[in-house]
Amino acid sequence: MPEGSASTSQTASTPTSVRSVAPTACLIFCVALAARVAFAVLYGGTEPAAKFGGNKEDPQAYLWMAENYCDHGSLGFRGEPSARRAPAYPIMLAGIRRMVGGNLLAVRIAQGALDALTAVIVFASVLGFASRRAALFSGLLYALYPIYIFNASEIMTEVLVLFFTATATWAVSRSLLGGSTIAAALAGIACGLLALTRENNLLIVPLWAGVLLWAGFRDGRRAAPRDVGRGGSQDGRGNGWRSAVRRPAVMLAAALLTYAPWVVRNSLLFHAFVPTGTSGGENLLRSMGAAREGDAFDWPRCLEDHGLLNYWAYHDPANRGIAFPDELASDRAARALAWTLIRKN
Repeated sequence: MPEGSASTSQTASTPTSVRSVAPTACLIFCVALAARVAFAVLYGGTEPAAKFGGNKEDPQAYLWMAENYCDHGSLGFRGEPSARRAPAYPIMLAGIRRMVGGNLLAVRIAQGALDALTAVIVFASVLGFASRRAALFSGLLYALYPIYIFNASEIMTEVLVLFFTATATWAVSRSLLGGSTIAAALAGIACGLLALTRENNLLIVPLWAGVLLWAGFRDGRRAAPRDVGRGGSQDGRGNGWRSAVRRPAVMLAAALLTYAPWVVRNSLLFHAFVPTGTSGGENLLRSMGAAREGDAFDWPRCLEDHGLLNYWAYHDPANRGIAFPDELASDRAARALAWTLIRKN
C-alpha cells in the first residue's frame, strides 16, 4: 500500500479506537470517583484536618493562602504577597472556593473528581505500550489503591501533583510512540505546572527531556539506512542532531516558559533572583535538626533561638498588620545554619 494510503488509514482508524476504549475509561472514572466520594463523605468532613487524621498544619496554610487570593488578589498571607508556598494548588483551591464556597466537603469531592481523571490518564498511558487488559488493570489499581483515595480527601498538594505527573507521563509516551512535537510541548507544560505545585519537581523536567533526547538519537540511527537508500547522506545521520534534540528542546522550552512567571514575580517581589520559593532553607534546617536529634528536636524553639520566621503565626490572617522578619532573609539564614550543621556532622 502507498505511504499516503497507510497514513490515511491510520488517521481514519483513530476515532474508532477512541470510541472503543471510551466505555473502559468511563468505567475506571466512575469506580475511582465513587470510591473517593464515599471516602470523603465518611472520613473527610468539613474541617481542614480530615476526620481520619493526617497533616493538620499544611491544609490550613493552603486554605489561608487561597482565601488571601480570593479576598486580596495576591498569593500570600495576611493580605500580603508571599512565596512560601508554590502557587498552583492554592489557586486551584481558590477556584473551587469561588464555585462552591468554603464547604470543604465539596472541595474534597472536587479533588476526588480530579483524581478519578488521573486514573483514566494512567489507563491511557499504559494503553499506548501494553494490552487493553494491562491498561484496565493499571487504571483500576490506581482507582482503588487506598493511599490515592486517602490523598484525594486531604487538603494537600498530592492530588494535583499526581494529576500533572500522570499528564506529563502520558504526553511523553505519546511523543515517544508517534514522534509528536505537540505532545512534547504538552509534556513540558504539564511539568511546568507540576513544578508550580511542588517546586522540587523541577527535577523531573531534565529526566523526561533526557528520555526524549535518547529516543530521538535512537530513532535517527534506525532511520539512517532507509535515508541512505532514498538518497540521503552517507553518514547515516539523516537530519542528525537537529532532529534528535527538537522534541526535548520543545519540552524544556515549554516547561521553562510555564514556570518562568513564578520566578519573575518572586524576583520582583523580593528585589533579588528567587528561582524557587522561600521555604527551602527552612525545610533543610528542619530535616537536619530531626536527623540529629530525632523526637527530641524542638522546631519552634529552634526558630525562636535563631531569630527565624515563625511561619505559623506568619500564615495566620489574624496577625495581619504585625511585623515579621523578612521571609527571604529568614530562609537564607536557615539554609546557612543547616549547612553549618551538615558540615559539623
